[in-house]
Amino acid sequence: MRYPDFSNQSTQSGNKIGVEAVLRTLSTAAETYAQDHNGQYPQNMQMLTGTAGYLNEDWCGKNEFEFLFSCSMDEKGYTFTATSMNSEGTYTIKTGGELMEMIP
Repeated sequence: MRYPDFSNQSTQSGNKIGVEAVLRTLSTAAETYAQDHNGQYPQNMQMLTGTAGYLNEDWCGKNEFEFLFSCSMDEKGYTFTATSMNSEGTYTIKTGGELMEMIP
């Protein structure tokens, strides 16, 4: 008797959870920064990391969970994106914290 191999589905599900958690963390940090700075959003990751204390690490340009993270930021808002290295889709979170998933 053969059993189906769900190991790849498990990995994909785990990757999705990790990616969504990182994007929500980035969004929360940017939103908290804006609350602390009269509605102005951070213009770069250095405004959120290090002594700023909003984030422990810079995720922009980082490859993790088989996704590449990219960041676009200015004083009016942000867009954080995670693009799959294996055609699993793209996740984006924009100003206000709305998470979107685009499946290829």
